[in-house]
Amino acid sequence: MRIRRVIITQEASFANIDALQQHPNVKKYWRAPKHYVLFEFYHPVYDYIYDNDPAISNVAWQDPSIKLQAAQAVEQERALLAPLYRHVGNPSNAGLLLVPSRTAMYYFLGDAKGRIQWPFLGRSADWETSDVIRIVGQMPAINQSRIEELRLVLRCWEESMRGFGEPIHLDDVAFYNSRFTVVSRFTGECGDATMLLFMLLTESRYLICLDAAGFFLLDDISTPFNEIGGSSKIPQ
Repeated sequence: MRIRRVIITQEASFANIDALQQHPNVKKYWRAPKHYVLFEFYHPVYDYIYDNDPAISNVAWQDPSIKLQAAQAVEQERALLAPLYRHVGNPSNAGLLLVPSRTAMYYFLGDAKGRIQWPFLGRSADWETSDVIRIVGQMPAINQSRIEELRLVLRCWEESMRGFGEPIHLDDVAFYNSRFTVVSRFTGECGDATMLLFMLLTESRYLICLDAAGFFLLDDISTPFNEIGGSSKIPQ
């Protein structure tokens, strides 16, 4: 099975954002709140080099013709993001955060490397394929302004998903101690939508005072927040 390559970045990263939706290598395109874009970039060579069976992908990388196609795919993707790569210089400077999963690799790209303070991120195994997720966040303390800002982000996310033709249903947000939790139900697999929410929560992190965010299966009560992002230990 192919592992999808999904990119989240700002609108300013693109040479021609209006043409993105019609680009032959773009399989999914969401123009999201806060001037963010989520899209899946696809090339036929990905069926080989991004197979989730390492035996298949390793063999593919030994084929010179596959290597050539992979290099062409990289160039085609970078052409879409020409302003970003021109601005950062070294292409590795565009990578802000990578969130791996069994079925997708989520690449957060931009020109703010080292300047974004990501919340810690926790997630259940195979969370991205579920259609029901428990969203959990941790703050140093909960007050009314943080609650209102969180509700604003969730409402913005919910409205945008409806606009993408993939409506979600959010239960009421519950607050206890320094954490909030809300159950979200999706019309399909939740991975792309939850990673978009993670970006929106990060964008509003200082208003919410968010230390950590997690996306967990309903019966998962043991997985901790992992050390992806963050700057200090989160008590479990």
